Amino acid sequence: MAEQGIAVNSASQISAAKWVDIFRRSSHLPSFLQRGIGARGNLIVGWSKITQPENTIPRDWLADLAAAFASGDWEITTAEETFELEKHAGVFKVRRKIYPDLGKGEFGPGYWFTTGPNQKEWSPDRYSFDKTYELGSAAIEYGETFSNENVNRHAKKGEGSAETRLKSGRALIIIINRMSVYGVHMGSALGSQFLPEVLLYFASAERIPIAEPTLVYSFLHELAAHGGRMNAGKSALHGDDQVEHIVRDILEMFPKDVVAAHTNQVSDALAQAARNLQPTSPGVTPAAHGRIPGPVNGPSGSARVPGPIR
Repeated sequence: MAEQGIAVNSASQISAAKWVDIFRRSSHLPSFLQRGIGARGNLIVGWSKITQPENTIPRDWLADLAAAFASGDWEITTAEETFELEKHAGVFKVRRKIYPDLGKGEFGPGYWFTTGPNQKEWSPDRYSFDKTYELGSAAIEYGETFSNENVNRHAKKGEGSAETRLKSGRALIIIINRMSVYGVHMGSALGSQFLPEVLLYFASAERIPIAEPTLVYSFLHELAAHGGRMNAGKSALHGDDQVEHIVRDILEMFPKDVVAAHTNQVSDALAQAARNLQPTSPGVTPAAHGRIPGPVNGPSGSARVPGPIR
């Protein structure tokens, strides 16, 4: 049996010790949770059993959070989310990609397919990591939860997800810790007069680091609303009443703009990128004036989520 706690991938930009530091200085976590967390090597430990003091607001999702820690099934890593504009039939669309930080020889979600007697072939599932949206309606992900064989055995029937291939054998949770919107600072890219247009486009990205309150919220969301509930055989998909209750309850612990602030940053950056590209792209539908509504802060339409934060 795997050791209890949440493992942190060696390629993650946030180590186990750094995660614990973030939790302990968070003004949004109750003190009994801050005191109960620790780091041991690459493991985040201490929340495998959570006893809530009587004088605190009841949080029924704490049992699901504890189940995720107790299972020894989960590994977490950071990821980058990128947004770039592409022209489709003369109209701008937004292509969103997610790049998880994984070690060499490790793979994100995918499936094993039987190709012959005693033969299997791995096929990656790129659905959640590469999507295209209408300008103004792109979905932002802040985290995703993917299974392994053991988690899928315990998950509620029909709610298993694509599996991951990690050296630890654990299931994977990704937390977005940075975003990039390309084509924003076209006029100020270093050495712009010497760069081909395509290189200038990618050199001019707006870099958006994710704030610590959002990181903490995402961590709790993925483990309590999804991971721990999968371990317990409970419904873990968005749309389920209890899952949505957990999401709302966790959100209430944080400032109202814990997610919206980054949504607005991405929205403004995409609007600026569209304005920058429009004059050099004849026939392209002009961007809306001012802020483009969106990206939508919600699920990206995958029926097999758990993951997107809303």
